[in-house]
Amino acid sequence: PSLAAEGYRACALDLLGHGRSPKPGDREGYHIETLYTHLACWLEKIKPPQPPILLGHSLGAFLCLIHALRQPGEVRALVLVAPLVSPGQLSPLLRWGQRFPPWGMQALQLAPTWLIDATLSWRPNEAARFQRSRRQQKAADYKQAAPQVMNIPHSIKDLTADLSAVTVPPLVIWGQNDRTLRPKSFPQLVEAMPNAVGRALPDCGHQPHLARPVRFNRLVLDFMQGL
Repeated sequence: PSLAAEGYRACALDLLGHGRSPKPGDREGYHIETLYTHLACWLEKIKPPQPPILLGHSLGAFLCLIHALRQPGEVRALVLVAPLVSPGQLSPLLRWGQRFPPWGMQALQLAPTWLIDATLSWRPNEAARFQRSRRQQKAADYKQAAPQVMNIPHSIKDLTADLSAVTVPPLVIWGQNDRTLRPKSFPQLVEAMPNAVGRALPDCGHQPHLARPVRFNRLVLDFMQGL
């Protein structure tokens, strides 16, 4: 809504296996190249009249980077939120889950929504930054995802060496208290990409767009309007 209010056409996509997008039944459907094909076909279908500004969070940012690297003339700019660029960024817990994806799949499948909600709010200081409705939505989002999404990290390659080839201007936003990806990795990403701008938000974890939406939206709009 904040983008639309400023006159932008804003289109949102649930990645394959997530949200309301299809949930493939085979493991191949949860390979990064399959997810990228899904994104590229979607962009082709909506046919933006000019190269779009791509905004992606975490895995979504990884896919936006791939598109900018493969189709540089079809991207105006990038907004990368807590971007996943390398498996080395993953927290120890996620690295463990990457080694044993069936266990993570079973946990996601069996855990009731209330338990996921309680897990997301077990740190009182962090829980206080989210309205209860937003936290419940996060828990529902986890449950909407197909358990097989736990296989996706196995197919992710390290993009670190490719970052210098990003020719479009990127804005990188992250939370200083990110426990999903290593916060120290984000300034390094900014340094590696020409013309990149980095913004770290205090008192935020892996989802600064939910924890600090007003500040986040202002950063994005200022960047877009300055292009």
